[in-house]
Amino acid sequence: PIIYINDFFLEDVLGGGEINDHELVEILISEGYQVSKVRSNTVTIDFLRENKESFYIVSNFINLNPSCRNYLSDLNYVIYEHDHKYVKTRNPAVYKDFKAGASDIINYYFYKNARAVLCQSKFHKGIVEKNLNLQNIINLGGNLWPIEILEHIRTICKSKKTNTCAILKSSVPHKNTRGAIDYCNSNGLSYNLVSNPEYKSFLNSLATNEKFVFLPQTPETLSRVIVEARMLGCAVVTNSLVGATSEDWFNMKGEELINFLLKKRHEIKQTIVDIIETDFTPVHRPKVSIISTFHKGEDFLDQFLHDLTQQTIFSDCELILVDSASPGLERKIAEKYVKKFKNIKYKRYDRLFGPTEGHNIAMRKASG
Repeated sequence: PIIYINDFFLEDVLGGGEINDHELVEILISEGYQVSKVRSNTVTIDFLRENKESFYIVSNFINLNPSCRNYLSDLNYVIYEHDHKYVKTRNPAVYKDFKAGASDIINYYFYKNARAVLCQSKFHKGIVEKNLNLQNIINLGGNLWPIEILEHIRTICKSKKTNTCAILKSSVPHKNTRGAIDYCNSNGLSYNLVSNPEYKSFLNSLATNEKFVFLPQTPETLSRVIVEARMLGCAVVTNSLVGATSEDWFNMKGEELINFLLKKRHEIKQTIVDIIETDFTPVHRPKVSIISTFHKGEDFLDQFLHDLTQQTIFSDCELILVDSASPGLERKIAEKYVKKFKNIKYKRYDRLFGPTEGHNIAMRKASG
């Protein structure tokens, strides 16, 4: 069985992420999987314990209790990454080159322990990798649209277009409706504000414009609306914060792009099914990670390691030692203990750095 955890589902909110998640659920059900949708704020440790043999797909998880995230880290799950929940600000654009400082990284182990972190574009994957430096990050290279919607877009993509720019009317500040209006005014362009809670009506309105102007202020993992504009045959004015523009297929438009995204449905489904069907062996994780960094620690290291390894809980721990270019017998001492205890990890660096950097290095190696 598959349990799909999300803050909201399509029946709660009409949003791009919710549409994508709904479609994935429908595809998996059509493939014969038993899928249960569970809102994140209702998840408890008891629920996870009772369903520990299930495969979990975790989408938006702001409302998921941190203790449940910790418990999930020992289970079989993937994260369907939507909007940068690994940084406090949820906006990598506020950091130089999109890279947050170590103190602003959150949910690190939740991402690290996932079977996979599913990203939606090369741009999206690159930002996640830059911040988390993990090996389990996968680019799906697109999103899922219902076949009914793709075929509706096909019927209207050749609609007669007026010499106007469509602008997404949104109350969400980072969608930057104001910036798009200012752009059109500055360039003498006529524009229409496009907004309609009914999906097909929204697409019908978008289809009547020659251009779509979208200038977001936060990195868009993909931006479904800009892809919809391309499927509808609109030219696009945007900035460097849109994930879809990093994909090779973004130069397509109209029916060529519609046909491509129909095939992409199968590719995304197969990638996720392959992860689900791959044998999963739970990783034994220590209860506690002990971290230490040192330079010129020869006089103290042996006694330090002796004292730690004699603790009654030590067998349930891991010890991570980060050596900052120590000049003496530190390596020899550390390696003596590494040979004796399988739960000690020792890494020596040939450069000198301070305790803060050493602790950050050690924490990234930790799994307890």
